[in-house]
Amino acid sequence: MLTDEQYEAALADLADYEKRIAEAGKLEQTNTLTVAARLDQLFRDERWIAERNAERMRTAKTDRGGRPVDPSSRSQFSTWVRGRFNQFAPQVTYRLLDAHWIASSFLTLGEVTPSSERPVRALKVLTKPAHGGGSRIPEVWQIACRIASESGRTQPTTEDVRHGIAEWNHQHLAQGQERTERAIDRADLRRRKAEAAWKDLIAIAGTEQINAFLAVVEKDIAALEETGRKA
Repeated sequence: MLTDEQYEAALADLADYEKRIAEAGKLEQTNTLTVAARLDQLFRDERWIAERNAERMRTAKTDRGGRPVDPSSRSQFSTWVRGRFNQFAPQVTYRLLDAHWIASSFLTLGEVTPSSERPVRALKVLTKPAHGGGSRIPEVWQIACRIASESGRTQPTTEDVRHGIAEWNHQHLAQGQERTERAIDRADLRRRKAEAAWKDLIAIAGTEQINAFLAVVEKDIAALEETGRKA
């Protein structure tokens, strides 16, 4: 829980960053991980939850609309942030929170501490289970730092990170493994989309429609078990 002074300081830092977003250009990316850390502090603080609940109660048109928010909901937090800082589109909040999580979880021991969220976010793909669940990030970051240094830069760019990932893959992955990992990524993405579609279906469909869908799934599973081949 932040003190009142820390809370106001965090809001002031976000207001400053909002001005930088409006100005755009390189200034927008200056010390963005500091802003990301402030945003994460606010996300973990309980005050935004109380304020967002009050907002929902005021604007709710149904009982469901006025329900308390999930404290872990990034969507609700990004809505609260947008209400205070118009330049903070939801994707900005998501990007900064992602960058802070990656930097604080995997980049605390290296010689070069990242200062910008953009190159750090390029490491997000490595947090997926198919790509090591984050275990590759420190080594890839060091490769990216070396690439940056060879070009006279003190901080890696997004392109440096991408080259670092490619170099790590070339050094450590067996032939065909990178392709396999990409296939796993695609399958996982489709699984998550299918799960979301299923939730939407059961929210609006009748029993007959739900059973018809389940019959298709059961038929495909039976065929897969019998033949070993996907439908």
